[in-house]
Amino acid sequence: MVIQALQRHRRVLQGIVVVGCLGYLGHYLRTRPDDLDLLRGVRPGVLASLLALNVLALWVYTLRYRIVLRQCGGASVPFGVLFKTVFVGRFLTLLAPQAGNVYRSVFLKTHHDVPYTAYVTTMVSYTWVETCLNLVFAMAVIAAVDPALALAGIPVLRLAGATLALVVLGPVLLARALGAGPVGDGRVAWLRAKLCEVVDTTVRQSRSIPYLFKLATTGVLSFAVSVGSLYACFAGLGYPARLSVMALFFIVLRLLTQVVVTPGNLGVRELAYGVLAQHLGVGMAQGAAVSVVMRVMATVVIVLGGALCGGMGLLRSSDEDV
Repeated sequence: MVIQALQRHRRVLQGIVVVGCLGYLGHYLRTRPDDLDLLRGVRPGVLASLLALNVLALWVYTLRYRIVLRQCGGASVPFGVLFKTVFVGRFLTLLAPQAGNVYRSVFLKTHHDVPYTAYVTTMVSYTWVETCLNLVFAMAVIAAVDPALALAGIPVLRLAGATLALVVLGPVLLARALGAGPVGDGRVAWLRAKLCEVVDTTVRQSRSIPYLFKLATTGVLSFAVSVGSLYACFAGLGYPARLSVMALFFIVLRLLTQVVVTPGNLGVRELAYGVLAQHLGVGMAQGAAVSVVMRVMATVVIVLGGALCGGMGLLRSSDEDV
């Protein structure tokens, strides 16, 4: 009953969260009008570099996604084709949540015979392995340059280590739970079998050393691009933050992409960045401004790239069908 009620009022609840988060930030900035000058001071060269880094990040994402798709889905899709689907998928997701995943799954099924279960497995495996590697990379950087870094008095390395343990054990425990549960019948049995297939494949493929090596090596590049984007953004706002702080912000950014509270976590990410920056002595305005600038730059890249790769054509054809 409670879950059904939440689902019915999901958009209203999301709207309340967005208004609440943005309202709090707006009140904070209203009492500190000088902080708004941060956004006015961003140079065009910084914005251009952020645009280029966003394109590079999507290129690396496609490269890594192709590795996972080949390993978990058994499909070898040309890189250029997959790169276009990434742009179009992100473009459609801006308009409707999960629209991008629906488009990509249908496209890969229709044109490259990738089963829907293989698509879901690829997404789950990519998300799981990427999250684990990102936490490892960030912890390694923090341990090397600033092991004493703390958040609200708690060592960041301890927080990150606990998060990593939960992420690593999640699919393993889920696989055991599914294997030990009752079989059931009908639609429930079918759904459980598909879920078991996805989780089992994800856990099994993670034991492949060559597979993990490929993701780890390309993951270093992905990590460097993301941290570079954060550094460029902070520096452009007049605060060249420490590398350990960038690594921590990177962890928060990646975790927020996995836990979606509002569409694109609008408002939530800005508030989270602001609060985190405030605790680290950077300043709430700086943290929120970084989130705003990065969101705008990413949106510009996705809109332009999605339109150039055929996203507008898809929208026109859907309007004609209606």
